[in-house]
Parts: sequence; C-alpha cells; structure tokens
Amino acid sequence: MRRTSQAIASLFCFSVMTFIPFNIPARAQGASARNTAVPDASACPTSTLKEAWRDKALTPKCRAVALIHAMTLDEKLSQLAETVDQKQQEKYGVPVLNMSDGPNGIATPPIPGFQPPMSVGVTAFPNEIALASSWDRSLANSFGKALAEEWRGKGSLEICGPTINLMRTWHWGRSAETYGEDPLLTGEMASAEVSGLQSKNMIAMVKHFTANNQDWDRVGHFPDFTGINEIIPQRALEEIYFTAMRSIVRNADPGAAMCSYNQINGTFSCDNAPVQKKLREWGFTGYNIPDAVFALHDPVLAMRAGVDQPNMWMPHGTIELLRDLRKKNLLDEAAVDLALYHMLQPIFRLGVYDNPATGTETAVVATPEHAALSKRMIEQGAVLLKNRNLILPLQPEKIKDIVIIGPTAGTQAITGEHGPFVHVEKLSVPAEAITERAGSTVHVAYHEIGAGTHPLPTIPSDVLIPESGDGHGLTASFYKSGDLSGTPAAKRVDATVDFHALPAKELGEQAFSFAAPKLNWSGRWTGTLVPPTTGNYVFSLHGGGTAHLDLDGKTVVRLTKVNFTSSSFGNVHLEAGKRVKVLLEHSNDYEVLGSFLQLGWYPPHTGEYEAALKAAQQADVAIVFAGEQLSEGMDKLSLNLPGDQDAMIEAVAARNHHTIVVLNTSTPVAMPWLNKVDAVLEAWYPGQESGAGIASVLFGDSDPGGRLPVTFPANETQGPAVTPETYPGVNGTVHYDEGILIGYRWFDQKKQEPLFPFGFGLSYTNFAFSALTAQLDHDDVVVKLLVKNIGSRAGTDVVQVYVEEPNEANEPPSQLKGFEKVALLPGESRQVSIRIPVENLKAWSDSAQQWKLFPGMYRIKLGESSRDIRLNTALQLTARPTSATAAEKTN
Repeated sequence: MRRTSQAIASLFCFSVMTFIPFNIPARAQGASARNTAVPDASACPTSTLKEAWRDKALTPKCRAVALIHAMTLDEKLSQLAETVDQKQQEKYGVPVLNMSDGPNGIATPPIPGFQPPMSVGVTAFPNEIALASSWDRSLANSFGKALAEEWRGKGSLEICGPTINLMRTWHWGRSAETYGEDPLLTGEMASAEVSGLQSKNMIAMVKHFTANNQDWDRVGHFPDFTGINEIIPQRALEEIYFTAMRSIVRNADPGAAMCSYNQINGTFSCDNAPVQKKLREWGFTGYNIPDAVFALHDPVLAMRAGVDQPNMWMPHGTIELLRDLRKKNLLDEAAVDLALYHMLQPIFRLGVYDNPATGTETAVVATPEHAALSKRMIEQGAVLLKNRNLILPLQPEKIKDIVIIGPTAGTQAITGEHGPFVHVEKLSVPAEAITERAGSTVHVAYHEIGAGTHPLPTIPSDVLIPESGDGHGLTASFYKSGDLSGTPAAKRVDATVDFHALPAKELGEQAFSFAAPKLNWSGRWTGTLVPPTTGNYVFSLHGGGTAHLDLDGKTVVRLTKVNFTSSSFGNVHLEAGKRVKVLLEHSNDYEVLGSFLQLGWYPPHTGEYEAALKAAQQADVAIVFAGEQLSEGMDKLSLNLPGDQDAMIEAVAARNHHTIVVLNTSTPVAMPWLNKVDAVLEAWYPGQESGAGIASVLFGDSDPGGRLPVTFPANETQGPAVTPETYPGVNGTVHYDEGILIGYRWFDQKKQEPLFPFGFGLSYTNFAFSALTAQLDHDDVVVKLLVKNIGSRAGTDVVQVYVEEPNEANEPPSQLKGFEKVALLPGESRQVSIRIPVENLKAWSDSAQQWKLFPGMYRIKLGESSRDIRLNTALQLTARPTSATAAEKTN
C-alpha cells in the first residue's frame, strides 16, 4: 500500500511535500472520536485459507478486516504510515501504490530542470477542460482507461486526480484541470472518468474537497502559510460545491479523496468535520488524505474530522507523527484500525491487491492508440465560437494560399497546464500539421512573429545602466525581509536579472527541501533602460513570489503571489535612445520551491512583423494562433490575452478579411477583435496531438464537437466575484457572496449578456429539435425529444436540459439537469431520452437545514446552450412524487 519515493514525481500530487513538525495540543478526546467503525469480523464467513485476506471468495470488506486483525499495532502504524519494510510487505502482500500525479498524463513535478524517468515515455493528453468541452461521458470513460494503462505500465496503482473543483472565476490559473463551472457536468464527466480509471484495477484520488477555487493565497505566505479563508453560505456548499463529489461518490465509488488547502468558514478544510464527514454520509468507502505540505495544520482535528492518513507526503514523518499521537494518548488503536480499514478496503475492492502493477518507471507507456485518443479528444472538445460566412471548414480546392502566424503555432505550441506539466516527447506541431493537411496544391507559409507565451530572452546588460551611471546592469539591493524593510543585507550591480537560486549569500542559506520555506527575502533593482529602437516592446517576468516592473513610474508587468513559477507580460511603446527609469521589486513570500526570477523582453522586430503582415494581406486565409500559459500556483490578472497577441490579431485582421483565430487557453479570454475576424476556434490545452487535432477540425475531417463548459464574460466586470471582497479576498478572507449563483446562473439572474454563454458551440451542420415530452417515471423525470441533422454534413450536437423550478424554491432561472451528446449523419433523426432523478430537482432549505422538493410547476427547457432554448414543456410535481400519477404534463 505504500506510496514510495522511488521517484519524486510519484510524490508530487499538486505541489510540494513535507513533514511539518506539529505542536500537538493535549485534548481530552483524541482521534478515536469518529462516527464509523471497522465492521465486526464475526459477520464474515470463515475462510478456507489461513491468511484470509488472500481469499478472493471473501468480500473486500472482510478481506480488509482479516488483514487488520492479523497485524500487530506496530505493523498497523507502519502500514498506515507507508513505512513498511520488505519483510512486512512480503508477509501481507499489500502492493506498493507508487502514486503519481496527473491529471492529463503522468506529470513532471514543478521543479525547474527536473525530469524523473516516471514522467518520460508517456502520452500528453488534452487537459480536463478540453474533455469537459466534449460533454461526452463515453470519451471520459475511455480517457480514464487510457490513463490507467499508462499508470500501471509505469508501476503505479494510484492516480492523483481528477480535479473536480469548479471554475468560480476566470482568474483561476488551475482551471485547465477542471471540468468548468457547472457541478452537474463536472459530476457526470468525472464519474465516467473515475469509472474508467478504476475498471483497470487503479485507485482514483479525487481532489480537492472542497471549494478549492483560486490559487491566489491558496496556501498563504511566509511564515505561517494559513491559506485563504472562504466564507461560503451553507446552501452554496450543499447545492454547488458538494454536488460533484457527492455524484462521484454515489456513481463511481472512488478509492480515495483529498482534502484541500483552504479554510471554509474559519476552519481548515482537512480539520472541518461538518465538511469532511459529508463523504461518509454519501457512502464514501475509501480513504481521505490531505493535500501536501500546507493542508494539515492539526493532525488530531483532521483525524477526528475524517482524514485517514495525516501526513502521507512524507512517510517517515508520518510514522513519527503517529507514534507521537499514540504516546500522548491522542490516537487509540480503534482509530488506527478505522483509518487502515478505509485505506485497505479499496485496495481489495478495486482489484489492486490481486493485480499488482508489473511495469517500471522507465517503461515507455505511450501508444499509438493513446495518441489517437488524444487527437479524438481535441476534435470532440474543440469549440467553434464563430464561423462567419462559413469560412470553416477549409476547402483546399478553393484555396491557393494560407498564412499561419504566431509562435504558439510552432514548437512553442501550448499543450497543457504547467506546474505540474506532462512532458511532450513528440509534438504534432500545428503549422506543420496544417501544411500537411492542406496538401501540395495549397501554398502554406508560417511566420513565427510575436512574443508568444514563453519567458522572453533576458534583457542584455548593454542596454541597462545602474544608478551610479557607470557600466552596465542594474543596481540591486537585497533585504532579509519579505517587504523590502530594514537595511539592505547586500548591495551590488547585477548585469541582468536572471537567477534560479537564492541570489545573494548574505541572505542566508535556502536549501531545496520538501518543506515550507525557512527564510524570506526581497530585492529591488533600479537603473535606466536605453531602448535601441523605436516601437512596441513586450516585457516579461518569469519566476515565483510577487514582483512588479515599473518603467518611468508606470507598472508594466506584475507577478502576483505565485507559488511555483509563472510568466507574466506587459506592453509599452518606447523611443530609440530615450532613457527610461527602471524599478523592479520582488518578494519571495509566496514561493514554495526556492527563488526564481528572470526579467525578459521582446524588442520590436519591425522587418519580420511587416513581412508577416504582407504575407497575410496576400493570402486567401490567415490563421493566427494565440493563447495563455497558466499553471497551478498562480492566477491570471487580466481577461485579455497576454503580451502582444491581441494587437497581432488586430493587425492581421486589418490586412486579411478572412482571418481565423485558434485559441489555446484554459479560461475565458476577452476578444476585442471578435467582430474583425471570420472564425474563432477554442482548442483549449490540447496536449501532444495539438496540430493533428486542430488541423482535423479546421479542414472538416471532424465536426467541432465541443460546447463551452464555462461562460465567457464580455468584460471583467461581468459575472460573480468581481469585487476585492469576493475575489481574491481582503486580509486573507474571501466572501462567496454570490451564493449559488456561480457561472451562467449569475448571468441569467442578473440579466448580463456574456460574450459566449455556457453550453455554446457551433457545428458544421444544423440540428432541429421536435416532439418534446416530459413525464414522471417512478423517481425520474424522463425527457424525450427527436433530434434531426438538417444539414448536408455529419455532425455532433449536445442536447442540454435546463430546469426552471417553482418560485418558492428560490433557485436560479435555469440550471443544467441533464445532457446527451448525439452524432448524426445528414438527414438522420434519433429519439433522445434523458433521465433526471427527482432527487436532483430538490433545493436546499436553509430554514429546515435539509433538501426539499418544492411542489409546483417545473419548466423543462431544451436547448443548445444556456441561452439558446429551442423547446420547453412543464411538469407539475408534488412534494413527494412516487409515480407517474403524481405529475401532470402541461405544454
């Protein structure tokens, strides 16, 4: 059962691991105060085997109980702490799990320059947000099976994923791992993926429970790292933030869960008994562990709340902790047995015990079949947002010249979320794939012009002048504080700003370790920049912590509260030879993996820029690739595309009236150029098959199968969480004042017009809905309709069922309650039946503190997005419908 540290990658499940020494308070009651117990062994049949836990005829529960009863207390502690020696491992045969992080392939830890063998030879699939856009449960199930095959091939039996937290705000840097903003879509897709994973004798660790919705302040900062405190109404917890996990527990029975960093209403999530005990109420039978390093603040409270392994990230630290708890009488053997039961039962239930992994971390597990699945996920998840004059699909027989523009169309293609990141060994380069698919009759030119999304080249020292006015570089001052206070510990001239470790020995010694940082520091660089040419410059800051670059007193670039490393960009027009005052300030208070900072730039490339625009003007079609590179441990600050990408799209569209924009983003972005381009394709973070998948959609080899799993706001003032109090919070506290009005619910309630609504997406064909009926069948509302492809091409549509509840329920105007993806040939019709459990139509009653079905009229709305409703009907439901006679259909 151990999760060994044979590769650091096997331990990175989000972030960084450590053993934190705890000051354990004395309490009258210890970790035994839990609301469940290990099943009684007397209820299990007698096994024919001496070692009953090896008897496959017994139930998983009985096998787990038999194993626990066979162990001594010390063996139990070692098994729970995952410090089992070879003798004990052979004695009981519990397999080593070798957990590894995902969620879209075995990931490289967010340590610069570190590439463990575990993360090589794997498939880089599209991120979860692309999968969510497919609205295809079958595809999610196939994805889960493919992940399991690669994990097992690497000798791993446990995946740290999927991530089921909701995209509450477009700022969230970790949104690529999510299924979007809706709890029902998230629960359905994640259940399918978990079922696929676990069907292959794997354990899925669903994360992060719960309300982990921002990375700004997610773990807090030096020295206490207390993390953000979220004030969430109980109704919002029940209806929104618990819903997906409740669905997954009931429908997919995951083997493990992970509690999150954040505080919920003043109590850390892992210590929060009213929150964590929900899992068992819903029927969760697996084990519950904390997120790494900063999630566990009180092991006794955590175990009493329902956490089973208080410090799984550092096994030797865990055994010390457990022994200390025992010594202080804060952990009795019954609590140990219960925690161990929760950890062993899924190992038997999911076939992990009887089917240990035989692979090795150096194995090559990527396969042609997985590459094909990756491509299909792009095709089914890509969302066609605009298609003026039906410019898409491209028809090579009608086109002579195509020009492709943008660094992200080349080897700098955005493939996935960073920190952690799935290594891409063989990239299908978009520009190359489009060229190949266009064929020999079409001339395709590629211009890589633009700053892109990678860290920019370091500013050379010969354009920088320190404060003294002599030589080259910037004057640097370093402080033994995180806020530039006190007397500088060191002062010098730095030729450039580019460091990957503590930049001055006078600051102390900051050794890399899997622990919270033991020192903090800050730095200031000042001087003058002499621009070599006139034009638009792009500046970048790449690193962690918090930093800002000011030129002549105006902030051009910001990094804000970054845990790992991230890149941020800013634009400014400068004149050749006109000196500019430089101020760069940095604090590492929020960094958790050392000290990193680099100041880069992209000066004007006038010749290359004009050549690209001239080519665009002469081409029949111009395709511009643009995007953003987000990651765990950071949030984005602007809705606009970073760097010079918006300006590039505007410039190309001005020269070519048949411009197509391909976006690689994981969150909504602003599109100030939308009315000036012919087509927009959102391809998300598409993984290694980026080029092949995108080319397939552009040329119509596949229909764009995606529909938005998140609302795209028209501007930064739309949607919930747009005030400092509601995001990112004030003084470490954020208020979820929107309550249940997350995502499209807010837009509908407030009558805001989004740029693109939830559920939106175009096809290369058209569909008609008819013959809608809705009736009660025992405990389900059954919605039936006829869907017909009325176009001339094969295509896919997503039938979406929204429900408007009686006024007394005080629910949003519409909520997604069911969906089905349909693929039809030209002229083909199909009856679609969607079952909605009546249980899912209940609303939380704050006054009664329970779920309640409000009697009255329930309007059933059928559409192709939350704002495109084609048909509707209604049902009259009583408080307790039990059969079809309890409902009356009206039209």
